[in-house]
Amino acid sequence: MSRRAILALVVVSTVICGAASACSSFDAEPTEPTTDGGGTTDGSAPIDPPAEASVDGAGPSDARIDAGPPPGMVLVPGGAKPFFIDATEVRHGDYATFLTAPAVPFASDPRCAWKSGITDPVASADPNLPVAGIDWCDALFYCKSVGKRLCGAITGGPTPAPQIENAAASQWLFACAGSGATARYSYGATYVADRCNDSSNAREPVKNRPECIGVGPTKGVFDLSGNVAEWEDACIEPKDGGTGPTGSCTVRTGGFQSGPAESRCDVHDERQRQDTYDDVGFRCCKDL
Repeated sequence: MSRRAILALVVVSTVICGAASACSSFDAEPTEPTTDGGGTTDGSAPIDPPAEASVDGAGPSDARIDAGPPPGMVLVPGGAKPFFIDATEVRHGDYATFLTAPAVPFASDPRCAWKSGITDPVASADPNLPVAGIDWCDALFYCKSVGKRLCGAITGGPTPAPQIENAAASQWLFACAGSGATARYSYGATYVADRCNDSSNAREPVKNRPECIGVGPTKGVFDLSGNVAEWEDACIEPKDGGTGPTGSCTVRTGGFQSGPAESRCDVHDERQRQDTYDDVGFRCCKDL
């Protein structure tokens, strides 16, 4: 076939797709999660998302995947777009460095323009305890300061409020539950008492419970179902358009006082962006 004929076919295909608006569906019902990371629940092989094209036939993110995750992060494959997530919640030792280092101005994000300085939580004797007592903007800008982002939408930016229960949309939820936001835990479908720090009423050092770890493609990610609840880049904005302190932002509720019900991957609540809580911390994600 001639080059001119090939180009004509491409143009026709593009026009048909654009007119039908049905070449892909972001809101398609997610598939059920895998139990071991090796296939779907019906035994069939999972379908990998198409790689981004490049002139040499390799996807532009292939080299970054092959190079391995950044220090302290884990690759999360299998969704609409692979990404990296912190293996643990951000620790006091990490946040202490943030307090002393120059920060990205809060005013650079309109949702945090109201804020004038970094929240300094109560000092911890153990640098390996997950940081808590910080507001949503502190979490957002800590992640920016280290070249990452507060976990949000898999496709980039904040997770849209209508999609926070959709594992195909949310980085945090996909890392915890896999491809389906069913009533499960990061370590499996059935609750196991004391596997995670979900009922001790106190923070513990990260990785203190080595069996509180993701399974399948997210093995190596700790404490998604325990220790501290975690802020997510997903907010319901007030009438001011998101420039004030009162936006309601998502907290993934697996923390040290959650118990069996609230430590599931699919459970969340919303809290005020300006407020701090002694049971809420965060972790960061990084796009490929």
